[in-house]
Amino acid sequence: MLLPSSIGVSISPSRVAMMGLRQTPGSVRPVARETFALDSDQPVSSQIEAINRGLDTFISRNRLETASRFLAAPLPSAMWRRITLPIAARENLPDTIRYEAEKYLPIPLEELYWDYQLIEENRAEGTLTVLLAIAKRTDMTPFVEFAGNLPGGLSGVEPGTSAIANGFNRHAGSMSEAAYGLVVLTSDQIHLVHMQDGVFQGGRTYNRPDNVADLMAAIRKGLSLLRLGDSDNQAAEAFPVHVCVEDSREDLPSQLQEAFPAYAWHTAAWGGNDLPEPDMMAAYGLALKGLQKPATSTNLLPLHLRKQPSRLGQYLMVALVALTLVSGIAWGGSTLLQKRFYHARLDREINRLADDVAGIERLQADAQEIRDKLQFLQGQKQGSQNVLDIFKALTEIIPDSAWVREITIEPNGIRLDGYADAAAELIPLIDASPFFTDVSFLSAITKGRDGKEKFRIGFKLAQPDR
Repeated sequence: MLLPSSIGVSISPSRVAMMGLRQTPGSVRPVARETFALDSDQPVSSQIEAINRGLDTFISRNRLETASRFLAAPLPSAMWRRITLPIAARENLPDTIRYEAEKYLPIPLEELYWDYQLIEENRAEGTLTVLLAIAKRTDMTPFVEFAGNLPGGLSGVEPGTSAIANGFNRHAGSMSEAAYGLVVLTSDQIHLVHMQDGVFQGGRTYNRPDNVADLMAAIRKGLSLLRLGDSDNQAAEAFPVHVCVEDSREDLPSQLQEAFPAYAWHTAAWGGNDLPEPDMMAAYGLALKGLQKPATSTNLLPLHLRKQPSRLGQYLMVALVALTLVSGIAWGGSTLLQKRFYHARLDREINRLADDVAGIERLQADAQEIRDKLQFLQGQKQGSQNVLDIFKALTEIIPDSAWVREITIEPNGIRLDGYADAAAELIPLIDASPFFTDVSFLSAITKGRDGKEKFRIGFKLAQPDR
């Protein structure tokens, strides 16, 4: 199809909900929706097989092969943390977050999949507020493998609460509250969401209890953890909370008002723009991410596995518009010469667009190759040092008059092969670095025809102080 499309897949312990959306001029319209049950007693690996089959059928049946694909996974360890940093950290946010995260998280980042979103910049106070999304690698691994094995891949993976926030926020433009909470009761889960000025601030998900007392206890716990008030119902003012629930539980908002009188409870109503039923809200919010700016942009799927959005439809649409315009002008012409002139012009424009498309696809392929190489290098280590850190240190040490032809990094040391105006001067330069030790020539210096001295130098990484 020429029009951009997107698919949202929401997975809960006992069901899968899928929704397909398509961008049309001036609007986004649903083109397909489907749910099917999962056996909650089966291992995740068996559930993944069922999800794969269901998604493949959904895509082919509804002709959504080029659509973006976003998935909300059941991640018991998923957490959201707001971190306040100096405004100067904006220049290098990822590295700053890596250093600061241990103050906020009970688990090292190496054991997590994580992403972040800048949600506030306060220039008056000189601070940034960052929303950090995390999940244990053990929880994410089945879905990362699913993305790697799925033909066409996935565009993103996230918890269900952020997906719900995105869908809800699209219909909340006319709401008067700057800050509000959201409680969504699906057939098997409870989602609690905190929104501020249209930006997702955090969420919690619990399995839905069978009785009202346990349901109220779960909601109480979520309200407290999201800081929408404390567990003793002593919020500073009546904080608005909107409730999305199936028709059979229309009395829930009044029950919540009685149980938590410090909050202002409302049934979520949207006039002519009704939200999908609760079981479909996460899938709807996920599908929207492929078509418009979301309330939260965090994505726990590793960058190299993310499906790149297809631009082919947009390019074809441009060509179609050009064809329509030029054909209309030609149709209004009164002579065969005019028609031939505009047809020739149209052919040149289509050929130019085809060349542009080919060039963009080559750039995308080159960019993906660079991302893959960076991803590989970032994961490589020599001892306790990252390979990229070693490259950076050597770049700062080696003078412009020297040229390194090859760097060999092995468990027992590092070797440099190259050429220099004065190779002997490199030994004290490398030896002076706190990163390296035991620097020496591994072979005799020889001089080439161009006067450059050929060298081979070996050294080891200095051991960090304990």
